[in-house]
Amino acid sequence: MSYGMRTGAFRSEAGIPCSLGRYITGTATDYSNARRIVNAFVLDQAASVADAATKFEVILRASLNQQPATLTMVLSSVTVKPTATQQFYVIAYDQFGEIYDPIPTITWATTVGTINERGKLTAPGSSATGTVTATIGTLRSSSAVTVSDSPALPWLTSMESPPFDFQGGKYAATRCPAY
Repeated sequence: MSYGMRTGAFRSEAGIPCSLGRYITGTATDYSNARRIVNAFVLDQAASVADAATKFEVILRASLNQQPATLTMVLSSVTVKPTATQQFYVIAYDQFGEIYDPIPTITWATTVGTINERGKLTAPGSSATGTVTATIGTLRSSSAVTVSDSPALPWLTSMESPPFDFQGGKYAATRCPAY
């Protein structure tokens, strides 16, 4: 059915295939007359079909316009040794609760040590506490950081391999982290 509507295989007018491209273009839609693709002469339901198509288009466009709505830090708190490094990751979710991928450019900030543009913290040389914050537009998520010589639980301080790759200035999910 889709093929017939796209190619005009159902019918033609004056030798020209009657296809969707005639009634629906990148700049205009004529849902009432698009009914002619299947039946040229029975347009008694054209207005209700056009109304349903318009409503469907609004819903479809909203779902295609994915926007980040929430931002979640993968690690809510970490403990690292002085001068050690710790990679931080965030997951963005869209307005429908689905993972937003790829994640837009993240701005990283910290109140303890230094952090690079990819979210890698370098702890200061002495004990301290603070936060790491990731920001995308108006969305923010933070993780508590403790710098200490005391041992910490290993699943809170490191991941053997990152669940995301930094590709072309954006993070792309590769797998879920194993803790």
